Amino acid sequence: YRSASDSNIAGRSAAIFPGGKRGGSSWTVISDVEDERSTSDEEARKRVLKVIESMGTGTDAFKSFKQLIDDSAIIIENKLHVRDYEKPWESSYDGLIYVGDAAHP
Repeated sequence: YRSASDSNIAGRSAAIFPGGKRGGSSWTVISDVEDERSTSDEEARKRVLKVIESMGTGTDAFKSFKQLIDDSAIIIENKLHVRDYEKPWESSYDGLIYVGDAAHP
């Protein structure tokens, strides 16, 4: 799930990973850096949902990610140094990564 390359949210992406034999999934979302940082799982949940919503709400990918986020007991938010491989080496910038696991409720 990736933002349109010609949009102002081009650096945002999300991925779902199979969660094992009994179903469920782990997931990750990469986004632009934001002011401050979350101080709780609930705040991280709100912040990552805002990122997913900004990528478009009318798709099956959005519905899948929203369900995975809702099913995740813990959401981790951390800073991430991001590099755009289509630009020169020094084009890296600060971003955020969110990680969750809906495989082990």
